[in-house]
Amino acid sequence: MGVNTLLSIGTNGLLAHQVALNVTGNNVANVNTEGYSRQLTRFEAYQPMNARPGQIGMGAYAAEIYRAFNQFAEKAYLERFTHQSRWQEQQFCLQPVESLFNESNRAGLNSALGIFFQDWQDLSVRPDDLATREALLSDADNLARLMRNTQQTMLQQQREMDLCIQQSVDEVNEILEAIHELNRQIVYDRSQVNNPNSLYDKRDQLIRKLSEHLDISLIDRTNGDLAVYTKCGQPLVDGEAIYKLEVRDARIERHLLANSKYTGDVVSSGKDGFEYTLEIVRGGDIDSVPPPAFRVSLDGGRTWLKNEDGTELHVELEGPADPNDPNALYGATRPVVVKDLEISFTVGRDFNVGDRFEIVPKKGLYWVKPTREALNITPQTMTDGTDNSMRVTGGRLTAYFTVRDQHLTRYMDRMDALAKALIWETNAIHCQGAGNTMLKGTIGSYAIKPEYRTQPLGLSSTGLTFYDRLTIGNVNFTFYDKNGDPVLVDDPYRPAGSSQYGYPLVFAKTATDGSQNFDPLVHSLQDVCDAINSLPLYPVDAGPPPVMGRVSASILEGQLVINAPAGGSFALSSDTAGLMAGLGINNFFIGTGAEDIGIKTDLLQDHNLLAHGTVNADGTVAEGDNTTCRAMAGLSTKEVKLSTTWEYANQSLAGYHANLVAGVGADMRTTKFNADYNKTLADELDERVSAISGVNLDEEMTSLIKFQHAYTAQAKLITTADQMLQTILSLKQ
Repeated sequence: MGVNTLLSIGTNGLLAHQVALNVTGNNVANVNTEGYSRQLTRFEAYQPMNARPGQIGMGAYAAEIYRAFNQFAEKAYLERFTHQSRWQEQQFCLQPVESLFNESNRAGLNSALGIFFQDWQDLSVRPDDLATREALLSDADNLARLMRNTQQTMLQQQREMDLCIQQSVDEVNEILEAIHELNRQIVYDRSQVNNPNSLYDKRDQLIRKLSEHLDISLIDRTNGDLAVYTKCGQPLVDGEAIYKLEVRDARIERHLLANSKYTGDVVSSGKDGFEYTLEIVRGGDIDSVPPPAFRVSLDGGRTWLKNEDGTELHVELEGPADPNDPNALYGATRPVVVKDLEISFTVGRDFNVGDRFEIVPKKGLYWVKPTREALNITPQTMTDGTDNSMRVTGGRLTAYFTVRDQHLTRYMDRMDALAKALIWETNAIHCQGAGNTMLKGTIGSYAIKPEYRTQPLGLSSTGLTFYDRLTIGNVNFTFYDKNGDPVLVDDPYRPAGSSQYGYPLVFAKTATDGSQNFDPLVHSLQDVCDAINSLPLYPVDAGPPPVMGRVSASILEGQLVINAPAGGSFALSSDTAGLMAGLGINNFFIGTGAEDIGIKTDLLQDHNLLAHGTVNADGTVAEGDNTTCRAMAGLSTKEVKLSTTWEYANQSLAGYHANLVAGVGADMRTTKFNADYNKTLADELDERVSAISGVNLDEEMTSLIKFQHAYTAQAKLITTADQMLQTILSLKQ
């Protein structure tokens, strides 16, 4: 029994250390294999034999081949790596935007603004010089083109972010499928008393790839199954179940209180990078006094939008276009404009305080489960700059959504605010000025919705771009005969013999202040048209016989059209209501914002229409008058109103643009800092993981020598046992 036992011990030891040598050789071969975890052999002693004088050992065997792997170190790395991926990708995506606003080594928008105002200053010195006028219009066109290109470049980058988001989501779903399949194989192999180390390595590599796209949490089951969740709690792979992520288009949800009787839905049109939460703060029906109203949040109800004076913004709902129509009274409310959206409700009664409506006017990220409604997990930045912890907060997906919705949307909003302020302030001055040629016929640049031609122009539902800039005031017209000379008209509202040539519009509908001035909350485009058509006749040709005529107005597809009588002309000598500027009559710029700003075609076709002076009390424009030019040049330093939905500012146009550029630079610095910071920490954690799981050639060589000597010793043991057996057999001889 002794010799046989010795042979068994040697044989078992030989086999065990042969396994150890194979494992060591495999480690050496995979020293440069990405994701490979060093493998080790665990030896166990065989059950000893009971004998006298004591138990006799039966040698050892290779009980297990296992990975050198620390789960806690890997989880710590994954948590940091997902943030590294986010900030590095965010830095990469923001670099083109930073270049767009970087004017340190080239002329850009700030330079173009300066040239534009300097051109007006030059024109004030030479108001009748054709070359100066051409230079001004050319430089203004270049300014508008730069604004359009800047905005369109950012719009294009938003579209690229959408493509990146879709590609990332597709890859995430493929990874989840692969993890689910590996889980199945691992559970099966574990049931066969096997350590599927290669499968573990493959799964860990996939987990790392998954964490590169979004932040995840892991639960390791005892049977080798690995459950994967988003950090905010949605299961992605859990046992036999596998869930998908999807990119879905704009959607609307309603969250009504238990006692709510409201039966309608909210309807919106337009796109934006923010999510809108509407909460009813004043209930009732649309014919209630005061009418129902709601407040708006862009961060899920954590904070609410405010008015310019700091009070909370409450948007009142407007009733039907025809309040006398009983069938329409409780039908859909008229659209109200909130930022970039037009919002209306399908039912106009039983609004309940506390009811909420969620509007997501963009493509978002959703977790999909067949038995329930898709859940919105789109990364969201709150007003205070923190991430919404109930959504995805890490990985490339967060970078793409943050750049698209947080950075680009805000930059574009500010560019729009800059463009709108430039358009309005320039047009408000230019429409009251006059050039070398008076107006014979013109069409407004800004239209209302044709169906709202009889509704007050100060309501957002009309669709007028600058509806909120209109105020109570009036417009004065001055008339000119066929020779271009100003003419007096019979004015029943002015004392006989008056030498004033300007004639105001008279509105038949009483304004809220009791006057016959224009009131944006009372008077419609039709009222404006009627008031112009009520202007008195004036002599276009003294004759004989005298030829009389009047300025006439009409509405064409929602735009105001004004024509002088044949042979005559007119000018706007004042516009205290902002009415003509709001409708786009005698304006300089056209467009509604940075995306479509341009120069009015009339000016490009006839440079003499470019206003340089103003109409005097005697109806003339003095030779060399540069009043309009000086007012335009003064815009370079004048503090003007600039606003987005989420901020208000009173500063110069150049100063606002400088703040925009500084904001882009600050965002880039913050992103770079976080990218470097998280990379440093992730690299340190990866080194810890590698110290445990990585292959060290020196260590493997030591193990190789150790196992080789052990293998040799086991072989020697077998040789010794053989010699002992030969000795015993030789005793028979």
